[in-house]
Amino acid sequence: MSMNLFRSLKLTFVLLFSIKLLSFGQYFDDSENVKKFFEMDLDFKKVLNTKSIKELERLSSLERVICYNDSLFSNLKSPENYVQEYLYLKNLFHEKNYEKIISYKPVFLKDSIGLVYKIFLGYSFLYLKDYEKSIEVSSKFSGDFSEILKIICLYRLNRFDECIKSIEKFQNFSSYPEILKLYIHLNYTRKNFEKLDDLCDLFFEKYKGDEDYNYILYIKGQILFKKGYFKRSLKFINQVILNEVKDSVLIGNAYYLAGKNYFMLGDYDRMENYLNVFRESNIASDFKKNALFLDGKGFFLKGDYRKAIKKLKNFSKDFPDDELSTYADQMIAESYFNLKNYKKFKEYLKKRNYPDFINEKLIFLKYFVDYKDGLYPDSISSYISFIENEKSNPFRKNAYERIIEETNSDSIKLFYLKNYLIEFNGAEKVYQIFEKSLVFLYENTSYEFFLKFFKNMDFSSERVDKLFLLLISEIYNKKKDYLFVVKMTQNFLDNIKFYKDEIEYIFIKSLGNLGNYDAALTLIDKKLKVKNDFYDSLYMLKFSIYSEKNDVENLTNVVESYDGGNIYLEAELNRVLAEKFYSIKMFQQAKEYFRKALVLYGDDREKVALVLTELAETHYALDEKENASIIAQQALFFTRDVNLINRIKLIIEK
Repeated sequence: MSMNLFRSLKLTFVLLFSIKLLSFGQYFDDSENVKKFFEMDLDFKKVLNTKSIKELERLSSLERVICYNDSLFSNLKSPENYVQEYLYLKNLFHEKNYEKIISYKPVFLKDSIGLVYKIFLGYSFLYLKDYEKSIEVSSKFSGDFSEILKIICLYRLNRFDECIKSIEKFQNFSSYPEILKLYIHLNYTRKNFEKLDDLCDLFFEKYKGDEDYNYILYIKGQILFKKGYFKRSLKFINQVILNEVKDSVLIGNAYYLAGKNYFMLGDYDRMENYLNVFRESNIASDFKKNALFLDGKGFFLKGDYRKAIKKLKNFSKDFPDDELSTYADQMIAESYFNLKNYKKFKEYLKKRNYPDFINEKLIFLKYFVDYKDGLYPDSISSYISFIENEKSNPFRKNAYERIIEETNSDSIKLFYLKNYLIEFNGAEKVYQIFEKSLVFLYENTSYEFFLKFFKNMDFSSERVDKLFLLLISEIYNKKKDYLFVVKMTQNFLDNIKFYKDEIEYIFIKSLGNLGNYDAALTLIDKKLKVKNDFYDSLYMLKFSIYSEKNDVENLTNVVESYDGGNIYLEAELNRVLAEKFYSIKMFQQAKEYFRKALVLYGDDREKVALVLTELAETHYALDEKENASIIAQQALFFTRDVNLINRIKLIIEK
């Protein structure tokens, strides 16, 4: 990449200085025309601050233009004016005589037009690889040439952080494709992916015909792959494959990246379509070995073990001493195990000295093979033996899980389940096993076991908090052990970060069910000060507690103070309060709250029918029989419920 970048930058510079000058006489000694060149409509400060020195060629009305002629100025030893001095320096630069440019003392190119000499001087130091001097010169003038010169030198000096900062300060950097590519390349190689998406898109928009277009497409594909956007990555990588010349390393790398994308998508057949090219052709790539390994690994993960064995055997044969061949042999051994070819499995187990992290899994599998070979009476015994003998092997966790899931013995399950939950409380599968075993553990262990289990858990994890919520919900709903819920929650409530409102709600309900009304009401009032997901449920709970206590005064206060905005709940509160008044023969108050409920229920026909029925019964209790009959008949109009209809008929018939 860097050679292409700087080849192009060099060409850009030379082209910028290959300016067609205007004719001022046969030997450029026509002082009058020279004067016109410098004075006609000229503001030197303005011109020399523009992007390109090419502005100079538009400063004369003379129409005769000469072509560059090496021989015309090769013998010019002492320039006599601005133009001759410029051409003299240009000729030296053209001939790569950078030392002479550096030693030259300008006579005419000074002051406001000294920029021209400084550009020649700065780039001469650049091509002589004296980058520090070049940076020093670049600091003595301003404009795009100065910025580009500094950026190139910082890159050549491997001062990449400074180079990136210089590009970011250079407002016009995207106007120069080579600088934009350099910026993309630096961010890519230094894994600064945040800006790369937009930079690549900017490049695609401005420089469609650029010779490095496919390379930037590849970078874009890599960025998207690293972000996990595998399908989007394929869109760009397939463009590289379609556009790039067939014998380039870039196209080989693109085939590998396409294969990796399909690998991550789990589409192993399409992965194979791209990766097969590395075995079927002599395509060049930086990743040929990786591609052949990935091809076999993909089919191992797919569960196509026969195909995986074939591909991985070829890989091990082609790269016998490579580190990846160790992994290939491991997958071959596991493939034979999964195919129940235990003889071949044991052959690969002995084939090489595997590193510990591979050997640990193979040893775990060997215990099962030993059971198949008759060394153990059943698989559970082989896993128990593994746990007892392999104290430091991380696959003890897998052995525990097999025992818990497969044993028919409650005592064995309980013993290994308890040990598993304590020893591996952070393992991925703990959450699933704990969830499945909740009731079993509750019935066969104690409160102290659960206390010990959760004391080792990290409650800043959402999964842990969810597990705790699941525990107290299950025990509350299925076992009705409210004391257990209260004690557990009291121990861990301060640590809870997620699902806290729901956990507190179950805790408060448990307090209420235990008859600890004062504590429950105190917590409810505290929770109701702030709107939360259980605001309405807490109101209902508060109402039910006062109802249990037959505290009509506070029941009424609860109903009158409700401000949650849930019309249906407000209707329910009014109806239930009315029923409470009715039950204690306070019929006038009952009639008032039944009427309020009736308005709030609105279009809910069955609820309206129920309230009308209860209101009719209230009027009847007040000996207002005519009103009771009229209201009961209205209730009939709203309901289809047979039981309610029979109840209404009793009122009418009385």
